[in-house]
Amino acid sequence: MKNSEFSFETVGRGKLTGLLIPGGPGLSAATMRDDALLLGEIATSYLIDPPGTGDTPRPIDEGGYLPDSVATFYRTACASLALQPDFILGASYGGLVAVNMAAQDTRLTRALVLVSTVISGIEITNEWDFAESMLTRHQSAPWYGSAREVFDDWTDLILRATTASEVEEYNARILPLYFDSPDDPAVRARIEEIAAETRFDLEAMKIWESGLYQRVDAREAATNITCPTLILSGESDWLAGPPVSRKTAKLVPGSTLRIIPNCGHMPVVEQPGSYRSLVTDFLHGALDLSS
Repeated sequence: MKNSEFSFETVGRGKLTGLLIPGGPGLSAATMRDDALLLGEIATSYLIDPPGTGDTPRPIDEGGYLPDSVATFYRTACASLALQPDFILGASYGGLVAVNMAAQDTRLTRALVLVSTVISGIEITNEWDFAESMLTRHQSAPWYGSAREVFDDWTDLILRATTASEVEEYNARILPLYFDSPDDPAVRARIEEIAAETRFDLEAMKIWESGLYQRVDAREAATNITCPTLILSGESDWLAGPPVSRKTAKLVPGSTLRIIPNCGHMPVVEQPGSYRSLVTDFLHGALDLSS
């Protein structure tokens, strides 16, 4: 669906309303369909394309890609749809946006779910030893050399790219690094599907890699969250794994941290059952759905 300001779709038939925010920046809300389907029995999820994706126009300047600006966009979109979501679930960069939304307006939602979220790039640097150990676990795999080559030169490759298809090719090469068991046949098949389906906004990627990410720090915003918050982290996620997620949990007042075993950056792929149960149980408790 589309209005004059953004494109969106709804997934699921549950009584709760959820806003699901994708990773990126530069990824459309379609990347959250699997998450929405997992929660479809309890929630009707709104997937709103962020600026520059789907049929949603690009922001007028690079500041429009900052998480706090994207948070303002989503708040405006919710107002346009007369939507006050029972919960907001953000994945990766989308979690960063969700943190800003909940901090900007403490009455906006009743619950928050942060999946594989890093709220400050400083934390990745501080925990690089853990990240490196998670990456090099795969060094004997035949695909590792090619993936690591792209990974180590990612910023330069993105800044030199002239088409979105180049970014999509690079993404296909590094995707296995984001998983706990990328050589498991079922996981490998899904990785290939994700690589084939994912489309990027090249402008957003270039702006982000030009140094925008260095300006992102939502640690103070995290301390202003007042709603119940669930923080989910894959045990072997090099980006937002336990060392980083534990720091996030200490910042968000009263938050609940759950580490998912045998899982990388995308629990919806590797541990969908555990992921669904953790989110569903949290929402039942946070929103008192027992009646």
